[in-house]
Amino acid sequence: MGTVGDILITYDNETSGWNHGHAAIVRKNNDYIVEAWPKEGVRVYKNNWGNRFNSAYKFYVKGADDTDFNNAQKYAYSQLGKPYQLNVQKHFTDAYYCSQLVWKAWYEQGFDVDADGGFLVTPADIDDSKLTVEY
Repeated sequence: MGTVGDILITYDNETSGWNHGHAAIVRKNNDYIVEAWPKEGVRVYKNNWGNRFNSAYKFYVKGADDTDFNNAQKYAYSQLGKPYQLNVQKHFTDAYYCSQLVWKAWYEQGFDVDADGGFLVTPADIDDSKLTVEY
């Protein structure tokens, strides 16, 4: 599901009983994603998004070109191995949570996909007015 640099979102995932969703970015060959995952940190994982979650959405960033999409996934990949931490500010880069990693990868390309500009960015805070969604 998706192509290089696309944002993948589900609203199915939960941690400790809190239903917050999950986000990832598609890696360069489309067979893999980069995600921040509890207990494992930033990792590359098989792109089985459409089968892994009940709700699966693919987003394209409006106004981005091929270089932006490629560089966004490169940024996410460059964070590989950093720990997962849910309670960090979105500009903190020593650890990541899923939607923060996706947001930061695109922020570094000049696209702020956060809807409210708040302290955190959750999958629900990804601004769909700045994205094109495909189900």
